[in-house]
Amino acid sequence: MRMSTAENSRSAGTPRADTVIIASAVALSLIGLLALVIVVIAGVSGSTPSVTLTWIGMLTIPAAFILLVVEFGRAIARRRA
Repeated sequence: MRMSTAENSRSAGTPRADTVIIASAVALSLIGLLALVIVVIAGVSGSTPSVTLTWIGMLTIPAAFILLVVEFGRAIARRRA
């Protein structure tokens, strides 16, 4: 017997949680991308790139990737339930 969509979404969490995870991943990736673009522009213009912006770019993009992997795992769990 197959579960309905409502029962299926309740078994692995709420759709709101999925939205929050995806929105957080998108926000982190955009922040990281913006930081790295600023670092590249600063480097090309001849000034010293900010260490803080470099670290922001190096940490936020992998964090966004991890969040997307978590969301992918939650989607797999929903399909199997």
